[in-house]
Parts: sequence; structure tokens; C-alpha cells
Amino acid sequence: TVLVVDPCREMAELIVYELQQVLKLAARPAEPEEVARDPSLLAGALTLVLPYHLEKIRRLAPHAPVEEVTLEISKDDEAAALALPAGSVVLIVSHSPTVLPFATAFAQSLRGDELLIEARVLSASREWKRLLRAADLVFADALSVETVRKARPRRLRELRIVSEAALLRLRDALTIVAPHPSPGVVVASQGAA
Repeated sequence: TVLVVDPCREMAELIVYELQQVLKLAARPAEPEEVARDPSLLAGALTLVLPYHLEKIRRLAPHAPVEEVTLEISKDDEAAALALPAGSVVLIVSHSPTVLPFATAFAQSLRGDELLIEARVLSASREWKRLLRAADLVFADALSVETVRKARPRRLRELRIVSEAALLRLRDALTIVAPHPSPGVVVASQGAA
């Protein structure tokens, strides 16, 4: 079991969703306050946190296994942003409000002021749907992509925030050798003769 802890519930939900889609494992989101109230949530679970929350969670549960997961934009998404002509409009839609500044800063670091970048949470549908018509490229996270797709953007990319390398590292961290049961002895019952 994996417990993803983040102060922004939507961020934890997004990471949980990506993990479940790729690794097919049991995972659930939690906020640090939940863990502080009930540290038993960490029992038997691998806890995942973003780097800026790592020490807080380690202080709450010093003996719990905690792994750091970093947000990362794929090389394909980077290439898509780099391929846009100057003056293009990029729309970023996310289930999590904390993804928006990260994704916006990433896009700006690639192209500076050459692109007009607009970022909206999925729940602000009137806002992002209005911007969708003008967008040359739309990035939507894994929990938003199907809703955004239904609005028929010109060009849509699913933005995954947990990298393949991080997923492989997590898969390795979850590999626990479980003892195999000993071959059982089958005892045949004899009926009365």
C-alpha cells in the first residue's frame, strides 16, 4: 500500500491516480494533518511526499518508510512546447492548483515571454473553456484530460507529473520479499470402515 501525503489534497489525489494507472497498486491520498492525528495511517504503507514536505513527514513518523517523489515534465511535453511558434497560446489545466505554478514556471523557463501561458484549475471550467478556443496547445493532467478532451481543443497533451524514472524507483521500493508458505502436508481423512 502507498500513502501519498501532501497539504494540497488535489495534488495527492493526482499523484495517487498516476501511480494507480501505471503501477496498478493500492494507494490513497492524505494530508499531513491526517497523519498527525492518526500516525497509524503510515503502518504497513510506503509513504510518498514531495521534497518540500519530506522532513515534516519524517518528524511525524520517524520509523515509517518515506520516499520522495519529484514532479517532472516529460521530454515529449518539453519538445511540444519548444516546437510552438513565438506568440502561441498555451493552456494548462489541472485538477490540482499546486501543479499550475510548477507547470507555468517550467514552460516559461523553456521559452521566456515567447509564449502566452494561461493556467486554470479544472473546476474553473468557464474560464478554461473560454481560453481553450484560443489555445494553440493544451496540457491537461491525468485527472483533467478526459474532461478537457470533451471540450475539443485543437491540440491536447496529457501532462504526467510523475516521471518514468520515479515510477521505476517506486516500483523497486515496493518490492518486498514476502515469505513463501511452506508446502502444506495434506492429511487424508479416513472414513469408518
